[in-house]
Amino acid sequence: MTPQASPTNRLMGGAPGCGGVMARLAVLFAGLVLIAIALMAGAQGARAQARDATQVYFVRGFMGIFSTGLDALEASLDARGINAETYSHLSGPAMRDDIVRSRKEAPGLPVILVGHSFGGNAVLQLAALLAQDGIKVDLVITVDPTRDGPISPDVRRYINYYLSANAIGSELDTDGVAARVVNIDIRDRTDIAGLTAGHWTMTANRKIQAEILRAVLRVARQPAATPRSRLKTPRRDAQPGGAGALGR
Repeated sequence: MTPQASPTNRLMGGAPGCGGVMARLAVLFAGLVLIAIALMAGAQGARAQARDATQVYFVRGFMGIFSTGLDALEASLDARGINAETYSHLSGPAMRDDIVRSRKEAPGLPVILVGHSFGGNAVLQLAALLAQDGIKVDLVITVDPTRDGPISPDVRRYINYYLSANAIGSELDTDGVAARVVNIDIRDRTDIAGLTAGHWTMTANRKIQAEILRAVLRVARQPAATPRSRLKTPRRDAQPGGAGALGR
């Protein structure tokens, strides 16, 4: 007479065939757990990658010596957890490559370009080139550029600070795009005065810095994590006279 399995044995997998079923269920459960862990890690990695991708690109003017106020802006953004980089106005190809690459990794982040003098010329040209790469620029800020364009239809907004009295800076062309271009002639600004209101020192003007920072923060995506400050070496990899210069 064949012995019958007790209820306890059946619950514990003692019945014939139950051991194999339980083993298969255990393997399936372990696999699901591993998949869930991998998905969570991937999501966290994507969020961290999106936070770390560069959003703001600062571009210095001629020789990089007269645009030191951009360093203060970069530090302010870094303290808020917004990644910013500083380039030479001769580093056009490097900037373009970096933006194209980073937007493939973090496509939802805005692109913000800020340039002074020849650096202003550079960001105007870079924005137009990025349109060829299918990348829309959210904000371009120029500080006393020496050219009035090009103005790209793929840039959502331009803000241009210039000094008409110095015969160096230029007003941006607003033909047909006046709604997207704001020209600010600081000659007409009674609240901006002193030695830091000239072409060479304009980026060091505290009032202009504060206005640029506010405009950038309205567009930039701040991470949910606690703001952090990072020590970085500004990107000034191109040397005067190098190939691929923008804004000369």
